[in-house]
Amino acid sequence: MAAVPVSVFGAGLSLFTGARAAVVEAAAIGDSIVGNAQTGTPNFAHGMRGAWHWANFRMGAPLRFRLGTQQGVSGETASQILSRIGNITSLVPRPRFCFVSAGNNDINSAVAPATAAADIESIVNALNAAGIVAVIGPVFPRDSWSAGQLADMATLNASIAAMAAPGRMIFPDYRGDIIDGGTGYTLPNVLFDGIHPGNRGAWIMSDAFVDALDPVVNTRARLAQGTDPGNKMTNGLLAGSTAPGGAWTGSIATPGFSNYSLGSPTGGTRTASKVARADAVGEWQQFALAGTTFAGAWGGGFVQTITPSAVGMTEGQVYELVSEWEVDGSTTNAHGPGIQIIYNDGATSTQHNIAYFTGAADNSIVPYSGTTTLTLLAPPFTMRADNGADSIIIRFSLGGQGDMAGGITATARVGRIALRQIG
Repeated sequence: MAAVPVSVFGAGLSLFTGARAAVVEAAAIGDSIVGNAQTGTPNFAHGMRGAWHWANFRMGAPLRFRLGTQQGVSGETASQILSRIGNITSLVPRPRFCFVSAGNNDINSAVAPATAAADIESIVNALNAAGIVAVIGPVFPRDSWSAGQLADMATLNASIAAMAAPGRMIFPDYRGDIIDGGTGYTLPNVLFDGIHPGNRGAWIMSDAFVDALDPVVNTRARLAQGTDPGNKMTNGLLAGSTAPGGAWTGSIATPGFSNYSLGSPTGGTRTASKVARADAVGEWQQFALAGTTFAGAWGGGFVQTITPSAVGMTEGQVYELVSEWEVDGSTTNAHGPGIQIIYNDGATSTQHNIAYFTGAADNSIVPYSGTTTLTLLAPPFTMRADNGADSIIIRFSLGGQGDMAGGITATARVGRIALRQIG
């Protein structure tokens, strides 16, 4: 298993400079494990307990989950999930991969392992018939399960593992990383409520997803150099420097960006700075918080406002935003970096949010060390008819849990940002 967060850029990976690199459509269906990784439309909680989303970030965001492609229903058995598989096989465009969480409720409700396995195999077959590869990990135990239920789980997991075959089903086997070999139950802080994986559990499980998926999903060269004409962002390489003002000191990229702050920061320091990149492709914009408390979840950073008509964005076009980040270890009370896209037509605002959750608290926040390099890929959005007052506000944030005592201490950098048409 991958022992540390993977870097999404390495020697020999070319940078995106023209025609858009291919992305791989993906979806998810299942029980509350899938339900906990979705928060409705248009916001995705991509960092919330979804091991496949953690893995996607760590691979450089080669997978795209469109709105409505996650179909989680709490409490469902494999049979009930199978009855909804048409929600996935009828998607347009058709996903290449579908992440499936099934079997836990079967064990919990005394469904025979053989029956649950047959239903899961039918899910795999239905997906395959539509040209979709299933990605299914093993069932993990609840804290309340009996020895008999642990035995049923082991039987079911052996059957699920036997279904795996290239082009048919991928089996990310995280059992050795989250289950105590002595007790048969999960290790401390893997589950946040005795049933569902918290962010720490999902992070650990994502190691197995990365190991299983990275060899077959190779579309990571997707970030713009910032100079290609298809990039609607001003200053995609984050060049230049100006004083940020507001709640921050130091310097932020210019032209195109300005300071913003949310959540009424108190105490500590908030420092922005420009940092040279080792590859000399633009610069990093660094944010450093030290002991700052916010009344809201996000502490702010910088913002760019785009006038669609001024950059050639027209009604019906579909856009997505991608950016590269580095997050340093030794964070305290931090959620980490995030992107918020606000589409405003002068009367109505629609928000598309994506956040990468980091930190060093309990099972709800991910502990790690060193520096994590990742890509944040925001959900696609469709241009409306321009009434002359349209604007797109893009916020790049670093913040944390405002209700945690002692304030937030964290350092992150963003670089190479691209907003481009995908349809």
